Amino acid sequence: MYSPSTAEHQRLVGFLYSLLRLFCEAKGCGEVLTGPAAVRLGPEVIREPDIFVVRPEDVSKARGVPLDLVPVFVIEVTSPSTRGIDLGEKVGDYAVAGIPEYWVVYAERKEIWVHVLQGSSFRAEKKASGEVRCCAVPGFTIRADWLWKRPLPAISSVPPKVLG
Repeated sequence: MYSPSTAEHQRLVGFLYSLLRLFCEAKGCGEVLTGPAAVRLGPEVIREPDIFVVRPEDVSKARGVPLDLVPVFVIEVTSPSTRGIDLGEKVGDYAVAGIPEYWVVYAERKEIWVHVLQGSSFRAEKKASGEVRCCAVPGFTIRADWLWKRPLPAISSVPPKVLG
């Protein structure tokens, strides 16, 4: 069993969820959901991503528990109790399921690990500063530095182009 989320974890999840939700609503990129919504990735594999995007054509399938669909984009905000799973097991599960892009926000190290599916495995790139662009949700871009600020920036202070 995982330990409860910290306030810092929840703040980062909430900030990223807000940015992504506003962007996806403005651009019609699908629906953004958060854990503890569970997603069936295979017959024996069920995961609860922190944040995930459901393709527009799959929104009607987003019913019940677990959801029987493959997200287009997943973000996990890692914590000490989930780090091994987020950077290990989930990378493999998400690749096998065909999720096009997976970000791991490793706040303690001020890193974002961007995993982009190439064939049947992910190509990973570490970002600590500058722009971080999402290939799976075209046009969605954040600045890594926003995630390391305390307090986190107000959503109203984010440039309008980021919000769609």
